[in-house]
Amino acid sequence: MKRKIILTAIDCFSNEGFFSTSMQRIAEECGMSKATLYKYFESKEDLLLQVFEFTLLQMLEREKGIQLDHSLPKKERLRQRILVELQENKEYRAFLNVIFKVMPIRQNPRVMALMKRTKAIFFHLHRDYLLDAYGEEVKPYLWDLVMLLQGAIREYIHLLEDEQKPVNKEDVATLLATYLDQIITAKEKPRPALSQVLMHDYESIQPGMEAKSTDQQIAEALMRIQDKIVKAEISRAEMEKTKAAYDSLRKELTVDEPEPYLIEALCLFINSRIEIKQEMSRILELVGERDLTKEGVEKWIQPKYQ
Repeated sequence: MKRKIILTAIDCFSNEGFFSTSMQRIAEECGMSKATLYKYFESKEDLLLQVFEFTLLQMLEREKGIQLDHSLPKKERLRQRILVELQENKEYRAFLNVIFKVMPIRQNPRVMALMKRTKAIFFHLHRDYLLDAYGEEVKPYLWDLVMLLQGAIREYIHLLEDEQKPVNKEDVATLLATYLDQIITAKEKPRPALSQVLMHDYESIQPGMEAKSTDQQIAEALMRIQDKIVKAEISRAEMEKTKAAYDSLRKELTVDEPEPYLIEALCLFINSRIEIKQEMSRILELVGERDLTKEGVEKWIQPKYQ
């Protein structure tokens, strides 16, 4: 039934527009009461977000299902994949624009989380494209190459779909694949800017899986801090202070309304003894997304010490 509602909403939003489509209209098209519809979706905005994610996953499934000619060189398959993405983005882009108009991304934590998940899904898609084309050769620079490819595709799609510029998609695909090849095969390369550790939060979001909850992501950051404390080569006195600060940090993250300033202070104290800049940044980002509870965080973490 939920799938039927989503498909009906896609049809209504596409033909009549988001603002002109009422929940009553969607309910009638589905042959149900509005009260029943609200059992599945708490609001029209909630329905739109789930429609967007459904559309995104459908688009990705279509791309994965494209029958590429495996007799062609791997680099040519990369060009074909870029071309398919340029051709298949229209419906997804339309819903993305609606979401930005209805719910400004910075003002809605749920939209922010969905946008991050969307970005991560495309990161994984483009990473797979590059690994298929070049294998182990690109691994030291993989995340930087993914960023270059994804950014370029996004901007060309903006020109094609939003500004309706008559850009030849075949030319774009050929140009991007050629430039990537020149970068990858260059004899001298600069030091990578991005690493697997730095991009851990995106690595943890796997396509086809449910996005990890805020509680779970907080717990994972805490566990990484624990690991660093256990392995740290510092004096016993400093170790005790660091453990005490960590215990206070964990305690603060399990209250109903954690204080960001206190969390930041505790993280800075720990960071003055053990480098946890990445974990600190991630925790502060997540704290702003929604309230945390002791049960939520404790569900995902097992302390190494009390």
